[in-house]
Amino acid sequence: SYLASEASIALDNAHLYREVEIQGQQIRSFVENVITNEEQDSRRLALDLHDGLVQLIVASYQHLQSAQAWRRRDPDAEEKELEKGIQLLRRAIHEARRLIGELRPAGLDDFGLIHALQLYVAQLSADADWEVSLDIDPDWPPCPPALEAALFRIVQEATANARKYADAARIQVKLEADDEELSLTIRDWGKGFDPNEVASLPQQGLHIGLIGIRERARLWGGRCTIRSQPGQGTTIEIAIPRARASLSPQPIAARS
Repeated sequence: SYLASEASIALDNAHLYREVEIQGQQIRSFVENVITNEEQDSRRLALDLHDGLVQLIVASYQHLQSAQAWRRRDPDAEEKELEKGIQLLRRAIHEARRLIGELRPAGLDDFGLIHALQLYVAQLSADADWEVSLDIDPDWPPCPPALEAALFRIVQEATANARKYADAARIQVKLEADDEELSLTIRDWGKGFDPNEVASLPQQGLHIGLIGIRERARLWGGRCTIRSQPGQGTTIEIAIPRARASLSPQPIAARS
């Protein structure tokens, strides 16, 4: 009947509005989390610079000044101060490189995604209590730097989640390419989770991380599929249309 049809349409619209509202809340939560993380990262970087790098440089400068003061008066003392200053400068260089690596993945700009992932996986694998493998399709094509950065950040977020929430001892990262899509799969053999339960906790760190992964994929017109069950581990699959891989990210208006 007409009334039944109208009621059905109204119910469908109510469900649609609710889904849009939930998605809006998730995106707002994600943006708020990004802003908060940026503030925290800036504060942490400032502290690292002040308490680490700057202190090393100041201490090195003091030793070099002392070496200059001992010049011609006591060559042995001068040599000792020079050596201390040089050692501190070496530590300062190492600290600077560490901070730069945190801001921008090592090798990503100069050598691309594959090299950056190889370095990243090697660093993760150096941790003796978990195993990380990387499988790369030989047909994986060169991609725009922005897409490579997005895929790298997805791997970072997924592996961090696996480490922090899943207590995973084994992780696999796989890059595959065919004529239609570029695919990134991150699988862990951790304790898994109930996706419905996580979705009901919008402020939880894992939930925010998964939203970030989905949004990075959507920026490139891609899709994100997350499969997980308690005790069964988690698989995250990202698929980017190959036609999009040679373009720029979609503006937000185009995705709404």
